[in-house]
Amino acid sequence: MTLSMLAENFKSYDWIIFAAFAANLILFFLVRRTADELFGMLHASPEEAEAAQEDRDARLAKMHGLRARSARLYAVYANVSAIFPLLGILGTVVALLSMTGELAQMENGFLAALTSTFWGLIAAIIFKFLDSFLSYKSESNELYLTSFEETGKRYTVTESYAADRPEAPDDETEHHY
Repeated sequence: MTLSMLAENFKSYDWIIFAAFAANLILFFLVRRTADELFGMLHASPEEAEAAQEDRDARLAKMHGLRARSARLYAVYANVSAIFPLLGILGTVVALLSMTGELAQMENGFLAALTSTFWGLIAAIIFKFLDSFLSYKSESNELYLTSFEETGKRYTVTESYAADRPEAPDDETEHHY
């Protein structure tokens, strides 16, 4: 396998996978930025929580807007992430269909089939890993926004971390072994 063969494969089909990869990477950072902004509004430091004098309705409207934007961007990100294996398989099929009777041409077609599958799977694996960061932040934001709507209370950083950890047992609790 030579570099010129890889370059030829890139020009024929693999560029589509790389273009989708670049677009999805941009989407990842947009979703992350939006989710972080909403997270920041929902989780205040103790000083910020005391100093916040915004109108509750205006703050809630801004949070809903951020949640909607984050959800839209995340849906596009997740769907683009899901197509990478399909792009790899499509590249394989396109390359295999182009194969004809000459042995040299069959080798190049087979190489093209393998590189498309390889790049599609690599992109799918990378974005599946990155998805874990986004899905956690989105689910957490949804939970805290629902709580904010019901109680009107912004969680401080200390409170939100404490809510994620189980409580320690009381010293006065009777232990049975």
